[in-house]
Amino acid sequence: MLLSMVIAVVASILAVFFANHNQVLIEVNIFGFVVKGSLGVIIVVATGMGVLLGILTMLPALLEQSWKLIRSRRELEESRSTAKSSSPSNVPTP
Repeated sequence: MLLSMVIAVVASILAVFFANHNQVLIEVNIFGFVVKGSLGVIIVVATGMGVLLGILTMLPALLEQSWKLIRSRRELEESRSTAKSSSPSNVPTP
């Protein structure tokens, strides 16, 4: 958690530095809409949107894997509890 926070802060600082040094104004045509802005800001925003789209694309598979793991752990606990209750630990020894 701490490592990801440090990486996010460093990436943010680098993005601000990059945007600050690329002040050339450009126009970008996105699906018929014209967006005007500095080159650095547009590249940083486009990169951020790409990362967000990638995370959203991976999310269903990640959730499915997480649910399978939870089910497997639950089944393991159930099998352990049934194995404990069926073990002959209460049988007196001669």
